[in-house]
Amino acid sequence: MRPNPGPDLYPDSDQDQDLDEELKNIESSIKDLEQRRKTLLEGTYNYIVASKILRKIEELYEIVEPQDKDTVNDYIMTILNSSYKNMKAFPFECCICKVSKPPLQRALLKCGHNSFCRSCVEEIQFKSEDDDVQPKCPLCRAPFTDEDIY
Repeated sequence: MRPNPGPDLYPDSDQDQDLDEELKNIESSIKDLEQRRKTLLEGTYNYIVASKILRKIEELYEIVEPQDKDTVNDYIMTILNSSYKNMKAFPFECCICKVSKPPLQRALLKCGHNSFCRSCVEEIQFKSEDDDVQPKCPLCRAPFTDEDIY
């Protein structure tokens, strides 16, 4: 016959519930971290693609005559709009206004940053014009002009 190990070797039900709750919290945190990692990877991929597109646009602008730049801009917007229709539309959160927006409202600056919406970039631009200073990227402070917004 086995001796009774005593009550100290078995946790009571309150401890079991606390451990279960802590385990659920840990599992939830892991799921949240996995989702954040996935979002970051998607954002990194989008950033790399946007940077490549921006370099190609800059190369194109170097060979285009100044009077043809509006036509090129229209052509680029047509291509970008059609590519957004063909890909899964991931909303993004503007880092300035903190509002979730559709991808077509994202602004891409010449410096490569694209984590803000067009309306916030335009607001920065108008405020800078009112103060008679050149607008700057909110993230890296690189100056930009109208032509540098994609």
